[in-house]
Amino acid sequence: IYGQEQRGNAGLEKRFESHLHGKEGVSTRQRMAGHWQNIPVKEAEKGCEIVTTLDANLLDICETALRARLDRTQADWGCCILMEALSGEIKAICNLDRTAEGTYNEVANHSVTRVEPGSTFKTIALMAALDDGKVDINDTVSVTRAPWVYNGLKHRDAHPNDTVYTVRSALAISSNIALAKIITESYEKKAAKFVRKLDEMGISDSVYSEIPGASNPLIRVPNDAATLGKMAYGYSVELSPMQIVMFYNGIANDGKMIRPFLVKEIRKKGHTVERFETSVVKSNLCKHSTLDDIKLALHDVVWDDSLVGTASVIKGTRIRKAQSELVHIAGKTGTAQISENGRYYTDRHRMTFVGYFPEEAPQYTCLCMIQRP
Repeated sequence: IYGQEQRGNAGLEKRFESHLHGKEGVSTRQRMAGHWQNIPVKEAEKGCEIVTTLDANLLDICETALRARLDRTQADWGCCILMEALSGEIKAICNLDRTAEGTYNEVANHSVTRVEPGSTFKTIALMAALDDGKVDINDTVSVTRAPWVYNGLKHRDAHPNDTVYTVRSALAISSNIALAKIITESYEKKAAKFVRKLDEMGISDSVYSEIPGASNPLIRVPNDAATLGKMAYGYSVELSPMQIVMFYNGIANDGKMIRPFLVKEIRKKGHTVERFETSVVKSNLCKHSTLDDIKLALHDVVWDDSLVGTASVIKGTRIRKAQSELVHIAGKTGTAQISENGRYYTDRHRMTFVGYFPEEAPQYTCLCMIQRP
């Protein structure tokens, strides 16, 4: 809150200021027994209480893990969101920025600020192409060690060899070239249809209203095939982490995309004044067959050690990146070069993992994003 003004400065305190503040009272000053005293003329009225969805224990787990990773990597900032799959309740949300002293504190709400998502957008783009019947999950696509040049733009991969992948495997190993080829060949000269399909899937209808200043997604119809290809792997589009976690939770929730929310009730003097319920954005993200295909690929991201999915193992070692002995996790990695002053830097990245667990019957969807580790 702002100091002497005693009003909400940011977040839920600002959004629910009118409920929390109450009503001012009026008093007069009178001298009694040699002392000045405030004599109430009209009593002040206490404000309401808001009941959040947050779980203190889960919040502590998320923040402790995030802080430890930021300390280790000396990143600029990081955010973490934990969402309950069936209800849409946010159980934990934390944002930490590095200060001038090198410590990490809450400074900005990155969770609702849009950025270029990088490879987490590949799942969204591929879902559109699969659902439109433009490609089959078992189709093959060639990937080259050299950049794939199309309409004057070079699309590059981090993979060392020329090879052929199935569409399913291309998502698991997160091939930029494969996704650029799939989306360009599917929607060239039909870019408006691609963006319209994204709208139909609900990714553009994801305004997060409980936190003031939350960003709307930025997904425009591209003017050329080169930009369309970049969109396939998460550039020239912008989403907030909250919008990304909402979409992946829709996958976890068998295609039902639920709007995330942070406040369950407004109470006054112990009585409920207003109650907030689960809100469905899209009943079905896509066809059931499309959803099944996407789930298989997100499983491979974590569990296909032979393919070396981007969250499975580090090649040549037994280090398991997102595998757990306690629970099956499915999800997607995302790496995006950071743009500053109109230029992308190859040594500055934004790293993301978004996944759901247990994979067999998801209870939670979780996203972690770290800037410039």
